[in-house]
Formats: sequence, structure tokens, C-alpha cells
Amino acid sequence: MNNVNLLALAVAALTAFIASGLWYSPLLFGTQWLALRGKDASTAKSQKMTAGRMIGEIVRVLIIAIVLDHFVSVLGVDSILGAIELALWIWVGFYAIILAGSVIHDQVPWKLAAIHAGDGLARIILITIIISVWR
Repeated sequence: MNNVNLLALAVAALTAFIASGLWYSPLLFGTQWLALRGKDASTAKSQKMTAGRMIGEIVRVLIIAIVLDHFVSVLGVDSILGAIELALWIWVGFYAIILAGSVIHDQVPWKLAAIHAGDGLARIILITIIISVWR
């Protein structure tokens, strides 16, 4: 990987991590997400994210940022529109298709998959834009 901007990767990963936390909060889709999983707010409060799970999630998002940085570099993406186009292709071709498989084969409720898909799309777009314009 040539010309990796470590600060851009860190900021992109942290931004996506925070956005995802907001996505699954009661402000956006947290209540629906819990209900679709058969849980309520009182159960969720007792299952707060542990430090280990939080670190694991940050590492996961950082890996996504590193892979997206590679695609951005190889494809020469250097604009917001190019970043959004790349993010959409990656999301449709991988993220959404994998989640569709969980709906088809594992009977995951489509509404639950849609919440996860929206989170994935937001993450991928945010990361790709930050990395693309911060070169």
C-alpha cells in the first residue's frame, strides 16, 4: 500500500465507529433493532458494550478502512462523488448481498437486515469519502 495516510485511516475508522453507535442508539434505530432481536431497553442497559467488544469493533472498522484505502488507491478515487460511487458498488456487491443471504438462508428478519445494511452503507460511505479526499 503506497501513500497510506494513517491519520486519515484513524479519523475515518473513528468517525464510522461513532456513526454506528449513533445508528444503533435510541435516537435512530436502536429501539427497532432491540425489538427485532427480541430484547428491550432494560435488557440492553444490562448488556453494555464491554471494553473488549469496543476494541474489537474499532479493530473491525479499522480493517474496513484499510481495505477501502487500498481500493481508493488502486482505483485512483480522489473526489466525493467517486468515493460515493465506489462505496455503493462495494456495499451492493458485498455487504447487502451477504445480508440478503442471511435473510434467505437463516431467516433473519428483513427489517433487522435492513438496519444492519443501512449502518454498513453509512460506514462505507463515510470511510471512503474521508480517505478519498484526505490524500
